[in-house]
Amino acid sequence: MKAYNNTKYPIFEADQVLTQKHLNTIVSYLEEQDRLTRTGVIGVGTICGMEVTFPDFNSVTIGCGTAVTSIGFQINWEEKNFSFYKDVELPETFLHPNITTEPFLKPVFDQAAKYTPFKNCRELVHIPDSDSGKPLPDGVAVIPNAKFYNDKVIMMLLEVSLSDAKNCVATDCDDKGKTLNFTVRPLLVDYKDIEESFINKYITGTLQPPLYIERFNVPQTNLVTGQQILNALYSMAGNALVDRITLAIKSLYSNFKDEYADSISNFIFLDNPRPKIDEVVKSYRTSLAVQYVYRWLNDIVDAYNEIYFLDEKHSLRNCCSDNVVNMFPLHVLLGRVITQRSSIQYPGQLLPRPDISRRFFPNEYNILDTNQAFITPWLKVAEEVQLGEKNRLRLLLERLILLINNFTVPANYADLEIKVTPSKYGTYTLSEKSIPYYYNRNTLATLNKVWNPEKTIEGLNTSIFSYNASVYTSQQHITNPLPYNFEPYNFLRVEGHIGKPYDQVVTTLNNIKNSQRLGFNIIAVNAVDLNTGSLRMSDYKGDWGEIQLSYEIVSRRWEDIIGKCIEWFEYNNWWVRGYITNEWFDNLVNNMKRARSMTYKQFSSFLPLYQQFIDLYEKIEAKAIECRDLLFEELLVLSDRFKEFDNMPRITRIEEIIDHLDEVIMVCSKGQFRAVYQNAEQKWKSISQAITFKTFLDKNPGIESAGGVTTGGTLLLVYQDKSAQVNPIVRAEPIDLPVRSATTKNVIFSPTIQDYSNKLKAFAEASLDRNNYLSLADYIDKSVYLGSVKDTSTIPDKVVIADFFLPYQCCGGGGDSLTFIVNPADFEPPGPADFDKPDFKSPDFFAKTNPSNES
Repeated sequence: MKAYNNTKYPIFEADQVLTQKHLNTIVSYLEEQDRLTRTGVIGVGTICGMEVTFPDFNSVTIGCGTAVTSIGFQINWEEKNFSFYKDVELPETFLHPNITTEPFLKPVFDQAAKYTPFKNCRELVHIPDSDSGKPLPDGVAVIPNAKFYNDKVIMMLLEVSLSDAKNCVATDCDDKGKTLNFTVRPLLVDYKDIEESFINKYITGTLQPPLYIERFNVPQTNLVTGQQILNALYSMAGNALVDRITLAIKSLYSNFKDEYADSISNFIFLDNPRPKIDEVVKSYRTSLAVQYVYRWLNDIVDAYNEIYFLDEKHSLRNCCSDNVVNMFPLHVLLGRVITQRSSIQYPGQLLPRPDISRRFFPNEYNILDTNQAFITPWLKVAEEVQLGEKNRLRLLLERLILLINNFTVPANYADLEIKVTPSKYGTYTLSEKSIPYYYNRNTLATLNKVWNPEKTIEGLNTSIFSYNASVYTSQQHITNPLPYNFEPYNFLRVEGHIGKPYDQVVTTLNNIKNSQRLGFNIIAVNAVDLNTGSLRMSDYKGDWGEIQLSYEIVSRRWEDIIGKCIEWFEYNNWWVRGYITNEWFDNLVNNMKRARSMTYKQFSSFLPLYQQFIDLYEKIEAKAIECRDLLFEELLVLSDRFKEFDNMPRITRIEEIIDHLDEVIMVCSKGQFRAVYQNAEQKWKSISQAITFKTFLDKNPGIESAGGVTTGGTLLLVYQDKSAQVNPIVRAEPIDLPVRSATTKNVIFSPTIQDYSNKLKAFAEASLDRNNYLSLADYIDKSVYLGSVKDTSTIPDKVVIADFFLPYQCCGGGGDSLTFIVNPADFEPPGPADFDKPDFKSPDFFAKTNPSNES
């Protein structure tokens, strides 16, 4: 505020003759000093309180509070309730007083003249409870209903009037001088008049409204394949969002160019950022890193909003300028009153309910008036505060320029180290979060200096977490923060995993999680379309629940019996070979050893070998039965000569061999492994659906894309593995199917895949009536896939293509409950042992080369 009376003040001398000018000059000097202290050091606007509420439909309450007008007058208000009003006319002693002899008051009353448009207005009237039974004063009326307030703004006017003191009394007609009176008057004025007269006076500029970015896959669509997920992420960077970002950034340039164009390098870039944004979006169109483009645009949105709210909060372009005087010189605004339909039933009608609108937006994006407040804000104007905030603003503008120009995901991103970095999620500003890894490492030291203005000003910018923190600091607790306390951080940024094999990513993240005791779950799901085939059960590495328990019981019993039989045959081989051929003996024992070596601890490890195991299983049973039958025939021959004493030892040993063969036959003939496998097939029908992205999304629609996971949340890794997909095929051997016909002719299914559809329709035509046949034939044509399904997607199989998170831990459990927390990938099961190699040694039969230490 410009000072008018502070260049000098009188110094009084002894015996000096004092005039009214001397006294008024010293008073005006001191009074203006008080107001200058408020406007130039403390601030202006509504400091606290003065909240407007509506106890009922025809009364309004203004709470107690304090405000300072833009020329420094303080308004103190005690809470009052108003149920009455009157039409008033602002006095001329306020609007146009005669101050010929008081020129020092001119700066004040020049401002008072600006309220002439409100000369005729309505004033809220408070009548104390003690006067409730008395007649209403002249001109006072009851507020009729809520519509009375509609489109009105509540203005607290500080009326300053100059009046003559009463000069003549019964005994004295000396001049008593004049009185300066201050009266706070709660007025209702039309919002259009306010907008034209005062609202635009303290618009802090023409910045675009805050930016908001849409959430991933909202409204939810049916995402199934990896390509669909990447397309959905890419669609987030659509033209509508980029248009809004561009418009907002251009408004920064037009508002701050006069102050920062010369001091900020490449500031003119903000005038046209669109080409650079389009270049980045286009260049990553087909990249697996497309999710980082979405995160990058989110960073830009957050960066702009941080600038916007800093500027709005402190009005950096108006405070400490001459314009501050014109903002609200003798008033504050408490809000525009709007009415809306109420759900409260009154006799025969729904009554409007009044409410306060703090801000007014004529439309969503095109109006540049976010600061058109109908509530006078509190503006800090102390010079020290302003210098600090302007320095923050400069750093934030520099950061925005660097963010847009330095997005780059390293070309070798699939070779980068996987890291987990503490960060923040929620209502925190971008400054408070860690620096993502997708900013150019070569410029990171510069970006670090502007990332968090508060830390930069305090000299603590090297304490900011980042994937590449080693570029700007060697502090161990910053470059490797997980072993140290990071309690203030509620989010864990996961980076360096996109493009890597999902099983390696899960293994690495599990190791990090377990070694650093981090509280989050990890889930990997396959983004494939099960409408074009099913998933191979043998590729599933998750938890089989009760199937695993059944398998362990069966396999341990089988191993125990077969192991004892192997031990017995080998221990007694010197005499057993006397009753059976060496070839048969070796074949039986070797097959039992090979089969025994396939029964791994985990059912998921056993599955890939199941068919090989069953083949051996059946061979062992068949050979044991064949040998037992031969030995039994010999035993019958020997029994006919039982009386011959020399045959007794031979009979005893044959019976002992038969007993052990019976053990082998019995453990094989029960088919318990087949029963376990069949149960697994039944459960696989639900599991194969559950481990796909589509099913997971259906059950957990609240996933978010933020480049990591909240502490205590669930990290969802998405990969695409079409190699695990089994497409519908034709059985190789012919299948005879009976035909419902008068003849005995059968329809033979050709072993040729290409003929499958035609033969199936021929069978349907011979078996069904015309209408049902046509329906089935149409279904066959639409649903049967011949051979392998071609996929034009270029997404590599078995690598992480995206990540999401849930803010809670899910999908764990045991027993009968299905879990799809992916365990570290098991080793590739070995193929059938080759016992003919010259390096064969007997311990090879029992060695289980399992890196998971299965026993």
